[in-house]
Amino acid sequence: MAQGREIIEGLFRERQLVTISAAFNCGKSPLLQEWAFCIASGIDWCGHRTAHRPVIFLSHEAPEWQWLPDWQRLAVRHRVPAPHMPNMVEVYMSCGDLKDSPTAEATREVNRILPLRNTEKVAWLVSKLETKPDAIVFID
Repeated sequence: MAQGREIIEGLFRERQLVTISAAFNCGKSPLLQEWAFCIASGIDWCGHRTAHRPVIFLSHEAPEWQWLPDWQRLAVRHRVPAPHMPNMVEVYMSCGDLKDSPTAEATREVNRILPLRNTEKVAWLVSKLETKPDAIVFID
């Protein structure tokens, strides 16, 4: 398989699976959110160029009341507008307001697919990628 284009220069490329693991409360979620922000904004991350791409972010830890304000703080810190949701960023939170359509969809799908085989879980994600074929997927 051919090497894909770099997504974050020197860190990872297309067609790679990247896993971040560490003890609880070490900053894995903020790191993933920052990477997603920089990729969706097309701005450098810590001096590394990023490929400007849409992002699909599945958040199973941070509730909406925390995730969205953190996203806005990233915009302030980087001095750029936050990437447009849902054009550049689709966020599916399993710990959020069920009146919010992406959160409700994520919760419904997670509850529906938990007892199912991985093929159904992948099929749901593939359906999301069909609308944004060059998107980067973050699962937290």
